[in-house]
Amino acid sequence: MFDASGRGLAGGETLRSIIHGMQPDADTIYESLWSLLESGAGDRRSAFHTPVLGTTDADGLVQVRTVVLRRVDRGTRTICCHTDRRSPKVNEILACSRVSWLFYDASRGVQVRAGGTCRVHTGSSDAVACETWRRVHPNSRVCYSAPLAPSAELPAWDGNQSKVAHAIATTPPTDEDLPPDTFVVLVTTLESVEWLDLHHDGHHRVRYEFDAAGAPVPVWLAP
Repeated sequence: MFDASGRGLAGGETLRSIIHGMQPDADTIYESLWSLLESGAGDRRSAFHTPVLGTTDADGLVQVRTVVLRRVDRGTRTICCHTDRRSPKVNEILACSRVSWLFYDASRGVQVRAGGTCRVHTGSSDAVACETWRRVHPNSRVCYSAPLAPSAELPAWDGNQSKVAHAIATTPPTDEDLPPDTFVVLVTTLESVEWLDLHHDGHHRVRYEFDAAGAPVPVWLAP
């Protein structure tokens, strides 16, 4: 491996940039951006696997939390996570569908910020919820059998685990499974994506918006 000056890096040191020692190209960055998002959905060791999702509550305050990136579709510009229907974020999104996402990979020095409109998919009659539920690992299904709603205030610590958690975790999924009412798929259609690459030759920062045909329109920003 080589650094930006062409010198080799010892011990497989991780490079802090995808674009090294050259004039940045907006098309190349856009491809790199989606590659990182796709890796985040497929590789739980990826820094992009656990982004931050921001919503707005009833008081107008921004609420942020770490979620797990579950699915990415470059063609439709959608990114997805799962949550419990009883979680406060679901009602926040139903009231205000505009959400923000933040991804950061410290080893690469790359930050991606994204914004868009989020749709809530839930229930046994929702095709997206059903299709997704059939791919959810049994260990993850346990979360949606919790007796208490997420964020419920407690008089003392409670693990909030169902008495049938073990049975759920050891039951293989089938193609006929229907999602419980507590299961939600949050699907965000991205309307803008911003890339920041912390590079020693000068940071690269560019925002992409999309034209009527869905093609990315880059705008360079001061780092």
